[in-house]
Amino acid sequence: MEGKEKVIPGDRVATEEEYIPAENAMAIEGTLYTTVVGTPVFEEGKAKVEPQSGIYKYKKGMMVLGTIVGDLKSVLFVDIDEFKIGGKRFVAIKDGKIILPKPRDGRDSGRYGQEPARPCASSDVILARIFAEDNDSYMLSFRDEGTGVVFARCEKCNGEMLPSDGSAHCKVCDYRTRKKISSIYGDVEKITALIKDSIENIGSYNEQAREMHHERRPGNFRERGDGRDRRDGRDGHRPYQRGEGRGGWNRHRYEEKNE
Repeated sequence: MEGKEKVIPGDRVATEEEYIPAENAMAIEGTLYTTVVGTPVFEEGKAKVEPQSGIYKYKKGMMVLGTIVGDLKSVLFVDIDEFKIGGKRFVAIKDGKIILPKPRDGRDSGRYGQEPARPCASSDVILARIFAEDNDSYMLSFRDEGTGVVFARCEKCNGEMLPSDGSAHCKVCDYRTRKKISSIYGDVEKITALIKDSIENIGSYNEQAREMHHERRPGNFRERGDGRDRRDGRDGHRPYQRGEGRGGWNRHRYEEKNE
């Protein structure tokens, strides 16, 4: 059985008391919402949404263009733009977030109650990659080449800002401020090409990310300077135990020696 003719991301579809969420439907606090543009379908106790042809949602690993619309102490909120490739239209079903890193020292940020340094400010247009997502938002990152602020206006006079050695200055009033400036600032063709490439090659990107994550897992062996492995207990040595530092290691060897 079909529901109303058309729903868009965020529209209410049903409740969990009535149906179990299936394809393109998610449950939040007992209510089912659509994650795509399409038509709701209810069958066998499940609620799903048949997507409208040509409309897709952004996924983890894709690059997006957006505008900073909110600025809290440790979080920046981003309104993500749509993007078209041929007959496909990619839409954001939720807002983006940039979590600001905790300050490491007292310079420029936070050791004495100051706020973390900002890579961008309200109304800046940014290019970022989606590195994670939850029910409420996309988590965005500036770690990739080309990411950062791609267009900004002066907070003093609203004049156009220009990049200048890792910062930005206003060409009208010469106001200067630090920002995470993209290496392709203002270059629409390169920005578009980078987003398009990230969408078309999303599979290979996520595969590389999984491989890197596996290599960095704490259970993997780490070589010592003398070629012995620190964790697997080679050369007759006892491997480290969970929660045990070098003090615990030395203590154990001392106890064995004096038994």
